[in-house]
Amino acid sequence: MMINVGTDVLGLVHPLGENYVEDYVPVTDDAGVETCEITTGPKGHTENRTVTVSQKRSGEVYTELAAVIVSSRNQLANARSFCTATEDAETLADHFIPPIAD
Repeated sequence: MMINVGTDVLGLVHPLGENYVEDYVPVTDDAGVETCEITTGPKGHTENRTVTVSQKRSGEVYTELAAVIVSSRNQLANARSFCTATEDAETLADHFIPPIAD
């Protein structure tokens, strides 16, 4: 099954849905390339991105986005491990401010 997707300048794929024309404002340039602006990111930290609209097989999109999830998990685990190890290596003596002499 073919689905509507938007691809941004970073090559990231964003599923747009069947009725994307109602949800977004698509614009077609002189070359016939359709683009629209979407909002991505978690609440409070969203950003607008312009994407190129196309159709892809739903299985391809699923495989690509599933790989993003796995990659994100691995990066998050690595970052968490590094930060925890760094915090554990710190000691109070490293941050101790000596008292002023009486």
